[in-house]
Amino acid sequence: MSEEVQIAPNVAPPTWLEYAFVTVILLLLTGAFMNLFISPEQQLDPGEGMPGMRYIWAAIYAGVYFLWRRHCRDSFHFLLEQRAILLLTALAIASAAWSDSPATTLRRCIALVGTLLMALYFANRFRLRQQLEILAGMFGACLVLSFVFGALHLGRSVDGLEGVWIGIYAQRNELGTMMVFASLVFLVWGRFREEMRRVSWILVAAAFWLIMLSGSITSILAFGVLLCSIALIPIIRRHERTGKLLIVLLIVLMGAGWWLGTSLETVTATVGRDATLTGRTELWGASLLFGLDRPLLGYGYNAFWLGLEGPSEEIWQIVGWAAPSAHNGLLEIWLDLGLAGAAIAIWSFGSSLRKAYQIGRHSTQWQLAWPLLFLVILFVMNLTESTFFEGNSIYWFLYVVTALNLARIARSSPRTVNSAPTEAMA
Repeated sequence: MSEEVQIAPNVAPPTWLEYAFVTVILLLLTGAFMNLFISPEQQLDPGEGMPGMRYIWAAIYAGVYFLWRRHCRDSFHFLLEQRAILLLTALAIASAAWSDSPATTLRRCIALVGTLLMALYFANRFRLRQQLEILAGMFGACLVLSFVFGALHLGRSVDGLEGVWIGIYAQRNELGTMMVFASLVFLVWGRFREEMRRVSWILVAAAFWLIMLSGSITSILAFGVLLCSIALIPIIRRHERTGKLLIVLLIVLMGAGWWLGTSLETVTATVGRDATLTGRTELWGASLLFGLDRPLLGYGYNAFWLGLEGPSEEIWQIVGWAAPSAHNGLLEIWLDLGLAGAAIAIWSFGSSLRKAYQIGRHSTQWQLAWPLLFLVILFVMNLTESTFFEGNSIYWFLYVVTALNLARIARSSPRTVNSAPTEAMA
């Protein structure tokens, strides 16, 4: 089928203003430029956030709603089909009833709903190939600007570490994580844009340089997993059984690498750290114990890590540092929404991963391998970071967009998850 087939019937093709607007939104979703405005007061009171950003996001929600109503309002039923995503969001909103900080929970839930709206517009206004083109341009800007910020020493880090780069972000792990996802986008983009293959590898090399400058072990390991995953795609498509065995081997090696990276003193000592990966193992243990106090429904969405005003105060005293999160995606959801939220999140992610694997395995186009590769890297990142269920976040935004893309591809061909999918959505 023709590559010009739209992902949804639009009134008119997207204009350059829409492309520019979406690019700005994506930049803000990555957390770019927050290091220019961070203050010590906000570090001690993370529940408040930045009041000025609330008005900016409110204006963005209004603009996205206007564009969605104008160009793709008939797409709302696609969001209604995402039962697990909607159920998880509804549970977060309902958690205000038992949250220790109802105002914080409700405010953050507005961001969740706003992010869902942005994802719905993006997934239905642009074809998958167009989405990746926009992401490549946005991440290219992040890469260049991060070198500029680093060279000129612009911005302030939230943790005050010296000798590491943070680029246009407020923390080195944010820079490292963004460059891993940037590398993924560049690699996929360079495969369906053959004439840009060499440029894509140059961008990947530059992104890896920033990862090394950030000093983020998690991002370095994730970058290695990314390269292995990219190499596995052709094997999976040609030899299914061999591909499955290699996937199992990759998982084993990934687990071994994570154990080495987090446990062995000889490894961590080489980068000037202790044997608990900056105290994360102690943090995980303490978070597990606190989660057992409210195991079923949790403390309320975003109502746990409230600095000195929430349960996080005791954990800070235990681990000896001001942890902003549980540094594990599933553990973070358990603290917020209990076993109910964790079960829904596993259901949603597992369902999306299964669809992505079938589509990526049977397709011949590289852009249709993107959902699988994105979910793999998102999983890897959430082993040591809490980057899954957050409003106004590029991770949750792209996860919802990916789920919507997978549903649309599956809907276009009823046999998609069991056989070759249609490629018109690419």
